[in-house]
Amino acid sequence: MAYGDIVDVQKKHHATYREKNGVTTVCRAAVLKNGHVDRLDNEKNLSQLTNVTAYDNAGLYIGTTGNVCVLLSEQSDIIVSGTNTSGSTTLIDNTKSFITTNNRTDFIQRLDVVLNTTANTAFFVKAVLAPTSIQCMDASFATQTGAFSSTSQNYEVYRATLFENVPAGTFLPFSVDRVFDFATTADEIVAVY
Repeated sequence: MAYGDIVDVQKKHHATYREKNGVTTVCRAAVLKNGHVDRLDNEKNLSQLTNVTAYDNAGLYIGTTGNVCVLLSEQSDIIVSGTNTSGSTTLIDNTKSFITTNNRTDFIQRLDVVLNTTANTAFFVKAVLAPTSIQCMDASFATQTGAFSSTSQNYEVYRATLFENVPAGTFLPFSVDRVFDFATTADEIVAVY
């Protein structure tokens, strides 16, 4: 893959944009965050955003140095979701196993992203304390004591990827479905297709 080229899912039927090897040069963009707009979202993929025309499977241009927390396109499924069953400073769900989920070999690991969809907050996994209990931490990696302070709060856990200290002017040529507002400190972020 050459600098500035990405595999283009949205235009795969348009031979005008495609080179002989199936790789296309970037020809569309959507500003996700800059000094005037902030379209980053913890709960929506790029294709679900309502205030911009964006698509999943985007490459990213980062204009200002910082961290970028994303869902890669091949990892964008929810690992596990449910409802907090205990008023606690940790996520507790007595109906789930955070060691083995959905009879698969997926498991919760440090730096997975936990969304409290009831409170519209996000956290990193700090540790799995027990098969049904997750300790959370904030974007500065400090233990978060109020992540799930009451019962009946819904949650989703994702296998996010945190790219730290991405230099200004970087083109990230991998497919992204979501750019989290949580833990993303970079600015001048543009989705490219």
